[in-house]
Amino acid sequence: MKKYLFVVTIALFTIALSCTKNTTVKTEMPLQTLVNNKFLDSIQPAYDGVTEEVGYRFFSTKKGRITKLGAYMPAKGSYRVILWDNLTETVIDSAIVQITNPNQFSYTAINPVNVETNKKYVISVYCNTTTTYYYFSQRKQPNKLDLPIVSGTVIIMDPVLNLRCNGLCFPNTITRRDAISGIPDIVFEPTE
Repeated sequence: MKKYLFVVTIALFTIALSCTKNTTVKTEMPLQTLVNNKFLDSIQPAYDGVTEEVGYRFFSTKKGRITKLGAYMPAKGSYRVILWDNLTETVIDSAIVQITNPNQFSYTAINPVNVETNKKYVISVYCNTTTTYYYFSQRKQPNKLDLPIVSGTVIIMDPVLNLRCNGLCFPNTITRRDAISGIPDIVFEPTE
């Protein structure tokens, strides 16, 4: 009888363990991954002398949600980062990101935004004065950054900007395809 109870106890314990839900959430930070893995290995401060909205157009191959907006900037300060709907050119959400260490990405939580598979979005950072520097990132020669590029389930399509922007300006001008400016980022949680 003791042997039977032992076997039943082990079986129930095994069933209980197999029913526990895994609470680990997979997150992706596409630009941080490219910088940390040294794929973008030539990152220089840039300054255009005008106010501008700079970033990139992207989509995901998986459904999911964006939970944070972030940036990698060469100076301490507060930076507005915006998530845009590429088709309607409207703001989905925005956040003020505090850069306290210019050598690190910083992120600010937003209300989760559901992401549709293959729908195009734009993420941008606003350089709000004529003295704000941002990062200009490329690959060192002989390598060349050739967009689009894949980072996890996110496909980065085009670098975009809007020069002389005073306020809220959708960055719709595609810039050179061998660099990404501003280095805004997202925290993406794929759900598929």
